[in-house]
Amino acid sequence: GGGTFDACLMKAEDGAINIVNHGGDNYLGGSDIDWAVMDKLIIPQLASNHNLPDFSRGNKKWRTAFAVIKRATEAAKIQLSRSDSAYLEDCKIKDADGSEIEVDFKLTRNALIDVAEPIIMRSVEICQRVLKEKNLRPDAIEKLILVGGPTLAPYFRELLHSNLGIQLDHSVDPLTVVAKGAAVFAGTQRLEGHAFAKAAAGQFDVELKYKPVGAELDPTVRGEVKAQSTANVDGFSIEFSNQKSHWRSGKIPLKAEGRFKINLLAEKGVQNLFSIELWDQKGGKQVVVPNTLSYTPGLAISEQPIINSIAVGLANNEADVFFKKGEPLPAKATHLYRTSAMVKKGETGDVLKVPVVEGEIEHADRNRLLGTLDIKGTNLRRDVPAGSEVEVTLNMDKDRIIRAKAFIPVLDEEIEAVIDYNAASPDTKRLRQELESELKRKAELHNKAEYENDDSNELLDEAAGADEIQNMLDAGKENPDMANMAEKRLLEFKIKLDRAEDLLKWPAMVAEANKALDELDELVEQHGGSDQREKAGKLREQVEEIIEQKRPEPLRKKLQQVANLHNDILFEQPGFWVGFFKYLVEDRSKMNDQDTADRLIDQGRQFISKGNVQGLRNVVGQLLSLLPRDVAEAKQRGYHGDKGLLK
Repeated sequence: GGGTFDACLMKAEDGAINIVNHGGDNYLGGSDIDWAVMDKLIIPQLASNHNLPDFSRGNKKWRTAFAVIKRATEAAKIQLSRSDSAYLEDCKIKDADGSEIEVDFKLTRNALIDVAEPIIMRSVEICQRVLKEKNLRPDAIEKLILVGGPTLAPYFRELLHSNLGIQLDHSVDPLTVVAKGAAVFAGTQRLEGHAFAKAAAGQFDVELKYKPVGAELDPTVRGEVKAQSTANVDGFSIEFSNQKSHWRSGKIPLKAEGRFKINLLAEKGVQNLFSIELWDQKGGKQVVVPNTLSYTPGLAISEQPIINSIAVGLANNEADVFFKKGEPLPAKATHLYRTSAMVKKGETGDVLKVPVVEGEIEHADRNRLLGTLDIKGTNLRRDVPAGSEVEVTLNMDKDRIIRAKAFIPVLDEEIEAVIDYNAASPDTKRLRQELESELKRKAELHNKAEYENDDSNELLDEAAGADEIQNMLDAGKENPDMANMAEKRLLEFKIKLDRAEDLLKWPAMVAEANKALDELDELVEQHGGSDQREKAGKLREQVEEIIEQKRPEPLRKKLQQVANLHNDILFEQPGFWVGFFKYLVEDRSKMNDQDTADRLIDQGRQFISKGNVQGLRNVVGQLLSLLPRDVAEAKQRGYHGDKGLLK
């Protein structure tokens, strides 16, 4: 609803509903069909027949006119679910001179289908992807439940059924099914403990943890008994009884700190009310709050899943995943990184960015940017050298709010940020520049593909829709949703070009992979241990299999693993650090603190004479931090882009 499209794959078994997979598009819905009808059918006719200069969504002058036409178009579209044609009703606008125009436009079902089909096919593709990700064929699906007003249209249903081959279920009202589902889900949730009355002095609080609705007839209840005075609960016991069936649990002795765990016995088909009784060491009955709990056997909804993977973008443009798609909420994870460059105290423009992104693409900038946690020089008490540890924690609650924290041990400080999904709309000027750049890249790739007679031409042909993105950008000047939609479509456009470019680069990637494997084999032969020899052998097998399957992205990832193993072995060799130290000494004159550089160089030479490899490594790190950023980055393999984090 609300202009979005979601496809959810569910499995219902033994009274439990589990979400198997999910896919969607936040900027795809019935409203897109309305705009497509206007842009392709109605607006061109009006612009050519009336005094309406620059009649476009991006022009503030025509904002009211477009709102009127949009409302009438939506009403006509809805009417076409029951008839073959419909007129735009109560649709009057004013031209450039202020004269009234009554928009007399007849919309036919066939014309609507022609315009709507590409939009509906995007929905079909999402459904197909949701199935493919779980290796499921359409015949594995029992039924397809329709949700939302647009699914009432016969042409929508026909396209879904013919392209997916899944039986459509018409047993529920697509306009109310979401409300019904929300009510069922609400019934499975419990209010937090603070919502209930607290025990008075001399009474006891019972904190309960259980699901009030579930598939089991013997639900598990965990809890803790707490006294409201100086009294303790040593030797106490607790008992539950079903008020209808008179089943009793018997007295269950409390464990340390008043904790307990018990399985109740419920009757099917009714709400079961259980009494709670607390007994002290002498068998005396105590007052507890609450003194009852209710449980109803019924459909149990599994934990909410994470819809798309959540990751942190690193300085080398890698998306380091914190939460994988499909994992349950709430979720929390902590990853340790090192800074790629120095962040100087007090400098206004010095910012170390920790971008939080959403999506499944390994390159961070090809995913949706949710927000950033910024470590600013103006907020620092002292410099943060390159290579400093940063501990990043992401916490995503059941409401899908993300809280990001960065702890910097060298400062003993923690920086926090709440990542807002509904951040300000993107800059349309920046998006236009990016679109122009991508169109140039597409033209260059086309020329290269034709010259080399490459298969990537087919992928380039699929990377269409630049005109649609341009229209969205025009409308985005006045409509933040359209700007967000344009950003999403531009990301998809970039990804398709990336895939075509990967195919063009494939021969060079294969040559690079073979060279990297040969260099690794040579290093392993000279300095590797048995474990490293085994890892190198497995990597060669995996790389050769990926090359045979012609998969650019997995090959790129494996090449990084080859490089990591190569570096691990290399970094264990004292000679490497001696060579790296001498390499840095050559650029002593470029270092920003000559006295500190001289002291570190003397210290490094002493470490070399004493064979202190760890000390030499520390000196190398400090010398790097004294170099200008561009020089330091050129000397460090794998450090790219602006200031950020690295593994």
